[in-house]
Amino acid sequence: MRRYRQAIVMPEWAGRPVRKEVEGWELITDYESPVTDWSIGVVDLSHRPKALAHGPAAEGFDNITPGQAIWTGSGFACGHKPGEVAVFDLGGDMQVHWPSQYYTDMTDAWVLVAVMGNRAVELMQRMVIIDVERPETDSPFYVATRSHGMDIQLINTKAESPCYLVACERSHGQNLADTLIRNGRHLGLKPVGLNAFDTWLKEFRVQAEVKKI
Repeated sequence: MRRYRQAIVMPEWAGRPVRKEVEGWELITDYESPVTDWSIGVVDLSHRPKALAHGPAAEGFDNITPGQAIWTGSGFACGHKPGEVAVFDLGGDMQVHWPSQYYTDMTDAWVLVAVMGNRAVELMQRMVIIDVERPETDSPFYVATRSHGMDIQLINTKAESPCYLVACERSHGQNLADTLIRNGRHLGLKPVGLNAFDTWLKEFRVQAEVKKI
């Protein structure tokens, strides 16, 4: 079996990581740490499947427009630019088989980080100069922008429990994580494991069904 290496190393003060191996990825499910009260949780989701859909594949996403983010039932499809859709799978099979040749797999090329919690918006406002809230809409949205010298993709899930998904090129993954931590630690940020994200995702699935996102 092929083994994969995460692009992000969290700081030692996060605590000793509790790990498990899933389909070749060594994943952090939690941390052994006395700090349990956090207002911002940061989770490395880089193992999740990601792709760019183009041509006929992009046309299959209900005429999605640039900046739009659509919940697919297991993740988000985002209007990257005309004729191109960025796909982030958050809860399906990790060994995903994209449906056609018009998908370019980006799983190894992009890192993906979730920024969750009641002060997450304050951190994201320090990361980018654009509006990350858009109070006029309740629908998820997507932006491709710059943050501290990095090109990033950002999804505001518009969940009841705030969560932003941030992606960048793998070569900038550690820089992204370090920048998040540096700007958010005084706000109560703590690296957290997949268990925390899975709890959020379970709640979001219910909300998405009720709101018909």
